[in-house]
Amino acid sequence: MRQEAPSDPAKVTFQRALLASPGPMRADASALGTMPTAAFQYCEALRTASAFGWYIFPPYDFKLLWDGVQVLVEVNDKWWPLNEVGNHFIASVDPGFMENWNEVAPPDLRDRWPPLITGLFNPGTVQIWSGLLVTTAKDWAISVGPLANLRITSDYQQYEAIVEANVCRPLFINIQLHTTDREIFVPKSRP
Repeated sequence: MRQEAPSDPAKVTFQRALLASPGPMRADASALGTMPTAAFQYCEALRTASAFGWYIFPPYDFKLLWDGVQVLVEVNDKWWPLNEVGNHFIASVDPGFMENWNEVAPPDLRDRWPPLITGLFNPGTVQIWSGLLVTTAKDWAISVGPLANLRITSDYQQYEAIVEANVCRPLFINIQLHTTDREIFVPKSRP
Protein backbone atom coordinates (compact mmCIF):
# COMPACT_ATOMS: atom_id res chain seq x y z
CA MET A 1 0.00 0.00 0.00
CA ARG A 2 1.32 3.42 -0.95
CA GLN A 3 -0.28 6.49 0.52
CA GLU A 4 0.82 9.94 -0.54
CA ALA A 5 0.24 13.30 1.03
CA PRO A 6 -2.45 15.19 -0.92
CA SER A 7 -0.20 17.36 -3.08
CA ASP A 8 1.34 17.21 -6.51
CA PRO A 9 4.09 16.15 -6.69
CA ALA A 10 4.07 14.17 -3.45
CA LYS A 11 6.22 15.69 -0.70
CA VAL A 12 5.77 12.70 1.61
CA THR A 13 5.06 9.09 0.67
CA PHE A 14 4.25 6.29 3.13
CA GLN A 15 4.51 2.64 2.23
CA ARG A 16 3.42 -0.26 4.43
CA ALA A 17 6.25 -2.75 4.77
CA LEU A 18 4.53 -4.60 7.59
CA LEU A 19 1.08 -5.54 6.30
CA ALA A 20 -0.29 -5.75 9.87
CA SER A 21 0.39 -2.01 10.28
CA PRO A 22 -2.73 0.16 10.26
CA GLY A 23 -0.93 2.66 8.03
CA PRO A 24 -1.07 6.44 8.37
CA MET A 25 -4.32 8.33 8.90
CA ARG A 26 -4.74 11.99 8.03
CA ALA A 27 -5.05 14.05 11.23
CA ASP A 28 -8.48 15.59 11.78
CA ALA A 29 -9.61 18.93 13.12
CA SER A 30 -11.54 17.40 16.03
CA ALA A 31 -8.48 15.58 17.47
CA LEU A 32 -10.21 12.23 16.99
CA GLY A 33 -13.44 13.64 18.41
CA THR A 34 -11.87 14.61 21.74
CA MET A 35 -11.94 18.41 21.29
CA PRO A 36 -14.63 20.20 23.31
CA THR A 37 -17.51 21.36 21.09
CA ALA A 38 -17.02 25.06 21.86
CA ALA A 39 -13.31 24.85 21.03
CA PHE A 40 -14.09 23.07 17.77
CA GLN A 41 -16.78 25.61 16.88
CA TYR A 42 -14.96 28.83 17.80
CA CYS A 43 -11.20 28.23 17.78
CA GLU A 44 -9.73 27.98 14.29
CA ALA A 45 -6.20 27.81 15.76
CA LEU A 46 -7.01 24.58 17.66
CA ARG A 47 -8.71 23.00 14.64
CA THR A 48 -5.82 23.91 12.33
CA ALA A 49 -3.17 22.52 14.69
CA SER A 50 -5.18 19.34 15.26
CA ALA A 51 -5.60 18.74 11.53
CA PHE A 52 -1.89 19.11 10.75
CA GLY A 53 -0.09 15.97 9.55
CA TRP A 54 -0.89 12.28 9.96
CA TYR A 55 -1.60 9.95 12.81
CA ILE A 56 0.91 7.09 12.89
CA PHE A 57 -0.06 3.95 14.80
CA PRO A 58 1.95 1.08 16.28
CA PRO A 59 1.70 -1.96 14.00
CA TYR A 60 0.46 -4.25 16.79
CA ASP A 61 -0.89 -4.25 20.36
CA PHE A 62 1.80 -4.81 22.94
CA LYS A 63 2.51 -4.48 26.65
CA LEU A 64 5.62 -3.08 28.29
CA LEU A 65 6.80 -3.33 31.87
CA TRP A 66 9.60 -1.15 33.21
CA ASP A 67 11.11 -1.66 36.65
CA GLY A 68 13.27 1.47 36.45
CA VAL A 69 16.24 -0.45 35.04
CA GLN A 70 15.02 -3.08 32.57
CA VAL A 71 12.13 -2.99 30.09
CA LEU A 72 10.17 -6.18 29.43
CA VAL A 73 7.76 -6.76 26.57
CA GLU A 74 5.00 -9.36 26.36
CA VAL A 75 5.00 -11.62 23.30
CA ASN A 76 2.48 -14.48 23.08
CA ASP A 77 1.71 -14.31 26.82
CA LYS A 78 5.39 -14.51 27.81
CA TRP A 79 7.52 -11.62 29.12
CA TRP A 80 10.89 -11.05 27.45
CA PRO A 81 13.69 -8.56 28.12
CA LEU A 82 13.18 -5.95 25.41
CA ASN A 83 16.44 -6.52 23.55
CA GLU A 84 15.93 -10.30 23.48
CA VAL A 85 12.62 -10.13 21.62
CA GLY A 86 14.30 -10.47 18.21
CA ASN A 87 11.93 -11.57 15.47
CA HIS A 88 9.33 -13.13 17.80
CA PHE A 89 7.08 -10.14 17.10
CA ILE A 90 7.45 -10.38 13.35
CA ALA A 91 6.41 -14.04 13.33
CA SER A 92 3.39 -13.44 15.59
CA VAL A 93 2.24 -10.17 13.98
CA ASP A 94 2.78 -10.81 10.28
CA PRO A 95 3.93 -14.28 9.17
CA GLY A 96 4.40 -13.12 5.54
CA PHE A 97 6.53 -10.14 6.51
CA MET A 98 9.93 -11.39 5.40
CA GLU A 99 8.75 -12.07 1.84
CA ASN A 100 6.98 -8.70 1.62
CA TRP A 101 9.95 -6.81 3.07
CA ASN A 102 12.27 -7.62 0.17
CA GLU A 103 9.61 -6.49 -2.31
CA VAL A 104 9.09 -3.04 -0.75
CA ALA A 105 12.41 -2.26 0.94
CA PRO A 106 15.01 -0.08 -0.74
CA PRO A 107 17.93 -2.09 -2.18
CA ASP A 108 20.34 -1.20 0.65
CA LEU A 109 17.93 -2.63 3.25
CA ARG A 110 16.90 -5.89 1.57
CA ASP A 111 17.34 -8.87 3.93
CA ARG A 112 18.00 -6.35 6.75
CA TRP A 113 14.72 -5.30 8.33
CA PRO A 114 14.49 -3.13 11.44
CA PRO A 115 13.38 -4.53 14.79
CA LEU A 116 9.73 -3.86 15.54
CA ILE A 117 10.57 -2.76 19.06
CA THR A 118 13.91 -2.21 20.76
CA GLY A 119 15.46 -0.42 23.70
CA LEU A 120 17.72 2.59 23.27
CA PHE A 121 20.70 3.67 25.34
CA ASN A 122 18.73 5.70 27.90
CA PRO A 123 16.93 3.64 30.58
CA GLY A 124 13.23 3.31 29.83
CA THR A 125 13.55 4.59 26.25
CA VAL A 126 11.87 2.43 23.63
CA GLN A 127 11.97 2.67 19.84
CA ILE A 128 8.90 1.41 17.98
CA TRP A 129 8.92 0.84 14.24
CA SER A 130 5.58 1.88 12.75
CA GLY A 131 5.74 -0.81 10.06
CA LEU A 132 5.93 2.02 7.53
CA LEU A 133 8.58 3.22 5.15
CA VAL A 134 8.62 6.95 4.47
CA THR A 135 10.12 9.01 1.66
CA THR A 136 10.23 12.80 1.55
CA ALA A 137 10.81 15.00 -1.46
CA LYS A 138 14.26 16.55 -1.89
CA ASP A 139 14.84 19.30 0.69
CA TRP A 140 11.76 18.24 2.66
CA ALA A 141 11.52 16.57 6.07
CA ILE A 142 8.79 15.38 8.42
CA SER A 143 8.31 16.27 12.05
CA VAL A 144 7.63 13.29 14.31
CA GLY A 145 6.31 13.96 17.80
CA PRO A 146 3.37 14.07 20.20
CA LEU A 147 -0.08 14.69 18.78
CA ALA A 148 -1.42 18.24 18.74
CA ASN A 149 -4.22 18.71 21.27
CA LEU A 150 -4.58 15.00 21.97
CA ARG A 151 -3.22 13.62 25.21
CA ILE A 152 -2.92 9.85 24.94
CA THR A 153 -1.41 8.63 28.21
CA SER A 154 0.71 9.63 31.20
CA ASP A 155 2.57 6.29 31.06
CA TYR A 156 5.00 7.50 28.39
CA GLN A 157 5.93 10.51 26.33
CA GLN A 158 6.96 10.67 22.68
CA TYR A 159 10.25 12.23 21.68
CA GLU A 160 10.20 14.77 18.87
CA ALA A 161 12.36 14.47 15.78
CA ILE A 162 12.83 15.92 12.31
CA VAL A 163 13.31 13.16 9.74
CA GLU A 164 14.68 13.84 6.28
CA ALA A 165 14.07 10.74 4.19
CA ASN A 166 15.10 11.62 0.65
CA VAL A 167 15.58 7.88 0.27
CA CYS A 168 12.95 5.43 1.51
CA ARG A 169 13.54 4.72 5.22
CA PRO A 170 11.72 3.00 8.12
CA LEU A 171 9.65 5.40 10.24
CA PHE A 172 10.34 5.03 13.97
CA ILE A 173 8.71 6.55 17.03
CA ASN A 174 10.73 6.85 20.23
CA ILE A 175 9.06 6.99 23.63
CA GLN A 176 10.28 7.53 27.19
CA LEU A 177 8.47 5.39 29.77
CA HIS A 178 7.35 7.18 32.94
CA THR A 179 5.46 4.42 34.76
CA THR A 180 7.32 1.70 36.64
CA ASP A 181 6.19 -1.67 38.02
CA ARG A 182 2.89 -1.64 36.13
CA GLU A 183 1.93 -3.02 32.72
CA ILE A 184 1.75 -0.35 30.03
CA PHE A 185 -0.64 -1.29 27.23
CA VAL A 186 0.10 0.26 23.82
CA PRO A 187 -2.79 -0.49 21.43
CA LYS A 188 -2.46 -0.32 17.66
CA SER A 189 -5.76 1.59 17.58
CA ARG A 190 -4.22 4.63 19.32
CA PRO A 191 -1.85 6.97 17.42
